[in-house]
Amino acid sequence: MDLTALRVRDARRYIADVENADITDPDLPHRTAVLLLTHTTESLRTMADHAERLQSSVDQLSTAKNGLQAEVWRLQAALADSEEAKPKKAAA
Repeated sequence: MDLTALRVRDARRYIADVENADITDPDLPHRTAVLLLTHTTESLRTMADHAERLQSSVDQLSTAKNGLQAEVWRLQAALADSEEAKPKKAAA
């Protein structure tokens, strides 16, 4: 199971815990409230970490894309120069 699947599984488990808890009950046991808050904090921390990693990947891909685009332009310019350097064939 990969990291994303583990996170999705944990998130689904947390959602089920929240749905099963009667959070509107004024007599909600302290332990349940602490557990829900702890899970919320862990989920938010995980999402923040994941978002930071995604942004890092986006930045790396953007840099790579820009480098590849510059290489495409360089090759296109070289091709155009080589086409200009070829002797023109006379029309018969």
